[in-house]
Amino acid sequence: MNAILDRLFVLLSGELCWTAPLAVGLGLLALGCCGLVSARWRPGLLLVGLGIGGAALAPFLLAQARAPGSPGPYPVYRATVSGPIGFDLWLPARPGRAGAAIVSDCSGLDGLPLAAAEGEKRRIVLYMPHFKGARDDNSVRLRHLAAHGYIVAAFDDIGLDRPRRDADARQEQARLHDWLYASQADYDRTVALNDLRVGLQARKALAGLDWLAACAARPEASGWNGLVDHRAVAFMGFSFGGATAAEAAMIDPRVAAVISLDGSLFGRAAAGQMRAPYLYIRSNDAVPAMSDLTSGKPRDMFNARLMARHLQQQAALAARAGSAGIRITGTAHGSFSDALFEPHASRLWLLNDPNTTFDAADSYILDFLDGHLRGRPMTLIGRAGPRLPRVETLRGIGLVPGGNFGWRDPVPAGS
Repeated sequence: MNAILDRLFVLLSGELCWTAPLAVGLGLLALGCCGLVSARWRPGLLLVGLGIGGAALAPFLLAQARAPGSPGPYPVYRATVSGPIGFDLWLPARPGRAGAAIVSDCSGLDGLPLAAAEGEKRRIVLYMPHFKGARDDNSVRLRHLAAHGYIVAAFDDIGLDRPRRDADARQEQARLHDWLYASQADYDRTVALNDLRVGLQARKALAGLDWLAACAARPEASGWNGLVDHRAVAFMGFSFGGATAAEAAMIDPRVAAVISLDGSLFGRAAAGQMRAPYLYIRSNDAVPAMSDLTSGKPRDMFNARLMARHLQQQAALAARAGSAGIRITGTAHGSFSDALFEPHASRLWLLNDPNTTFDAADSYILDFLDGHLRGRPMTLIGRAGPRLPRVETLRGIGLVPGGNFGWRDPVPAGS
């Protein structure tokens, strides 16, 4: 039944932007209006047409009304950095300087209207999107962080990049592969390629950080130099981007804090070796049941086994001092990206305001960042129980270190 409802809402809210629902809605409205002028049709058809047409158009109208702005003490400036790496910078701007620009070199970086922070330097948050996703898949959240004083450097997933000249065949395979679960061999191959892929992707973002630091270190650097701390950064990722963020902390000690938005774990981080503080925010997707883990459908079975493996590791990482793991009820996987405010998520709005979902996640994110990057007291992280509506701790829902969640998938040594 849930699958049928999901499909119905997707159809109503449109898979082809808003071409389909607008056409359907306007067509039904026109049909209803015909009831006023046709002697053969009952005027009651108008009410039917208005009702069904309104239902088709409602998600679109609600989405436009619900998408939040960027409440915070700073206006937000967005700069697109062109070049071999390419990324977007979201930064807190000086009063009256909200806007956008294209930056092609270090001198362009110096000219950005970055607001100075009183008594401290600005901190950087690196961001990676979902698997083969674009850098702006979380633009609402990135803008929100910038409005609260953080510089966010957002990158495309490497699946959108051009082939690297120095990449070997295996690296290209990892960059472009699709997740296959038709057999045990497919599953093992998918995990192995993702173990390689998270490292490649993490190094891309770290190269962007290197570029920012090098620009600031130039003797002639002006605006950027002295205002930004490049020595300790946070790395946030959504979905596969969360796995990238965790792996980056294994590669570079500058990654001092990791935030995973309903993300996975691969590479060395999947073996439980990460030391950086970790915030894991989970959706309300069900924990795999034994029937899923032993399903006769290979895709369902291997997907469930991979999720069970991730949950084992997430619980262990989130239980460490300075770390946290929470679940926000009434959410789906896409609720931690801009998809939260898109019409296809409208079925979730019936019982749960998307702004409440957004605020709950970002309250924990800002608390975590303020604590680990700016040395401020944390009021949510480390508490025994949740402090916000619709928030549950992993421990509170039974996801504790050492739990097998129905399946234990061995992690290869040295991965």
